[in-house]
Amino acid sequence: MILPTDKEVTDNGLSYLWWEGGILHGLSKKGVPFTKEAITHAFEVIDKLSHRKKVCFLADMTLSGAPEKKADYDFAFQKMQEHFKAH
Repeated sequence: MILPTDKEVTDNGLSYLWWEGGILHGLSKKGVPFTKEAITHAFEVIDKLSHRKKVCFLADMTLSGAPEKKADYDFAFQKMQEHFKAH
C-alpha cells in the first residue's frame, strides 16, 4: 500500500489515514513505539475522522512494531472492536 497523492491524508501518530470508497485506509509508520498512550491518541484521531461511528478499516500494518506489553496489545484489540465494523 502506498500513500495516495489525490486524497487528504491524516497522521494519527501510528499511521497515515485516508478515506477511499467509504473505507478508512491506514498505512503504518515505521519505528513508532506501540504504547497505550500512542494507541489512545491514534483512536482519538480516528474518532474525529469517523464522527464516532464504526467504520470499515483496511490497513497495511507491515511497518508497525508489536506492542511491548500484552496489556497494550489487548487495549489495541479492544479499541479496534469499538471503532471498526470490519478490519
